[in-house]
Amino acid sequence: MKNLQEISTHAVLLFRPIHMRDLEKADLLNSCSIYLFQWEVIWEQDSNAYLRECLANHKIAKESIHNIRSCKPIRLKRFADALVPSRIVPIHTFMPEKYLEIYNNVELHADGQYWEV
Repeated sequence: MKNLQEISTHAVLLFRPIHMRDLEKADLLNSCSIYLFQWEVIWEQDSNAYLRECLANHKIAKESIHNIRSCKPIRLKRFADALVPSRIVPIHTFMPEKYLEIYNNVELHADGQYWEV
């Protein structure tokens, strides 16, 4: 695998707050962004104080994207049509194959499988 610093400006990481210290040590927090897929109410909870502080210290902008896991298929379709993604990879779902019935650009991957973004 390539050195993370070499590919960091072209990489996407499914991030958890526990990763922050490792990313700081590896000097991988320059020119990065975070996209938050959770309710703002959860973001404001005390449990996220450390992450909010780290983002502020590193001047990392946070973009919130409403968590849509409980949306109906028609609303998901409108959301995807508005974004015009090159591909859709369903995650956190018990029936990822159902997405094939709604979208033309679905790419299915097994849990734990890595793929190029």
